[in-house]
Amino acid sequence: MQEYRWLMLEHGLRNKRKVSIRAISEPERVHYPFWVAYFKKRGSYDFKALDAVSGEVQGIKMRKVFLAAFRQMAQAG
Repeated sequence: MQEYRWLMLEHGLRNKRKVSIRAISEPERVHYPFWVAYFKKRGSYDFKALDAVSGEVQGIKMRKVFLAAFRQMAQAG
């Protein structure tokens, strides 16, 4: 809680806004929808991911996240 207060204070100072925190709720898992398309490229498979809420194609930064998720799913199943 204290660490979060400092982060919010820093954010508030940067944006010139007063920020206060009353409580932090227990974490819960959130599912966010994506469309994933697989295709063959130069003899191997590749994919593109689309944010199903905003409609934006995901870039290279999110590619690592999806690859990690695919690996985790393969190990679990």
